[in-house]
Order: sequence, then structure tokens, then C-alpha cells
Amino acid sequence: MTKNEGFTDKSVRKGGADGLGSGRRRFMTAGARLLLNASAVTSALSSVSKLLSPAVNAAACILLTIAVSALIAPLRQGMKRYFLFGALRQKRRAAECTAAFRGKHAFSALRLHIALAALNLTLWIFFLLPGAALAAGGIYMLLSSTVGILTIAAVLTGSILMLISGCIFCSGARQAWSAAEYILAADPNVLIKQALRQSRDIMRGHCRAFARFKAGFILWFLSCVLILPAFFVVPYYGQSCAVWMTETLDFKNKVLRK
Repeated sequence: MTKNEGFTDKSVRKGGADGLGSGRRRFMTAGARLLLNASAVTSALSSVSKLLSPAVNAAACILLTIAVSALIAPLRQGMKRYFLFGALRQKRRAAECTAAFRGKHAFSALRLHIALAALNLTLWIFFLLPGAALAAGGIYMLLSSTVGILTIAAVLTGSILMLISGCIFCSGARQAWSAAEYILAADPNVLIKQALRQSRDIMRGHCRAFARFKAGFILWFLSCVLILPAFFVVPYYGQSCAVWMTETLDFKNKVLRK
């Protein structure tokens, strides 16, 4: 058995039991009702947006994005803490998932969430903008018919190759900050800049390996189109990433003892 095979079985079973528990039937029923009402909510929001000016719609979208991020960031950070405790074989409770909502920890989680989003956006623009610009030029030449078909084919082929290579390089580069959430989960009082710097240091030389590890879950996430597999895949993926961090990076000695 290799390092990555089967090491999360016990913790994932516990996480799944904590996530579903005895109220699984009621939880799934509530989820089904939410899905049935999703179209009604979407149509209502669309009707309201048509009555407002574009500037008001833009401001409302920005405020809604900030509000959603303020809710998602602490919850995401709490889940990282829950999975990290499981990977370190420490006692954990389901209440760890909401621990980041307490006091200033929620603001730390939100700041880290925004910082990671800004860094990832910068990387995506840096790696994908050249290919996107070349593709736009090829499409313009195709529509204007000012050059030969072979030139257009060469430009479009080159743009596709640039986009694919850009996605590969970006997926590896952005893993440099992937340990920051676990560092903040281990020590909620750590500064955001310090967490990002420490993540970059301990992930040096491991970025591509972690990107390949996460890519192995692509087929798992494709199964989530059916919705129900997500109740197993999401906690399994989260616990697996936490175990990879603790096992491969020697997280306990490099982070927890500092």
C-alpha cells in the first residue's frame, strides 16, 4: 500500500458520520427542497435585477459577493481545522467547523480568503492572458477573412497550446499558498502575511506534486454532477489534502513546533 492509498479511510468515515449523522434523511430532504426552490429564487432575483439600474446591480453584486465570502471563508477555515485535527490524529468535534466564526478569527479567515483570491487571480491573468489574446486575434482574423486559412489555423492552434500550458503552469504555481489555510487553522492568531510566507517556504519543491495529487480527484468531482456523491467526495477530498500536508510536508515539525 502506497502513502496515499487508504490513509484517510478511518478519518473520512468519521467525517462522513459527523456530516450526515442520524439526521441524514432530514438533511437530504431539506437539500431536495432547496434544489426544487432554486429556480423560483433565481427567477425572482432576475425579475428584481431588471427593475434596477446597471450601477445599482453592480453595487448589489459586489455587496452580495462580500457577504457570501464573509460566510464561506470562516466555514472553509473551520473545515480545514477539522480535517487538520483528523490528519494529526487529535481529538476533534464537528463544532470545529464553526470555530472560525468566533471573534476576530472570522476577519482573519476573510482576509486570508481575499488574499488567496487576489493571488490566484493574478496568476491566472499572468499565465492565461497571452493565450487568450492570441485566441482573440485568431477569431478576429477568422471573422474578417483577411488572411489565409492556414495562418488562422496556426494561430488558433498556438493559442490552444498556450492556454493548456498556461493552465498547467498556473495550477502548479498557485499551490505555493495552499498550506496557508492549514497554517491559520493550526494557529488562528498567526498573521496573514506570515501564513502566506510560511506556506511558500514549506511548499517549495512540492507544488507540482500537490497539483498532481489534487488532479487525481477530477473523476471523483465529475461524479458530483449527480449531487449525492458530493456528500462523500467533498469530505474525502478535504481529509486527503490535510493528510498529504501533514505526511509529505512534515507539518507537525515544520509548523506546529515553531
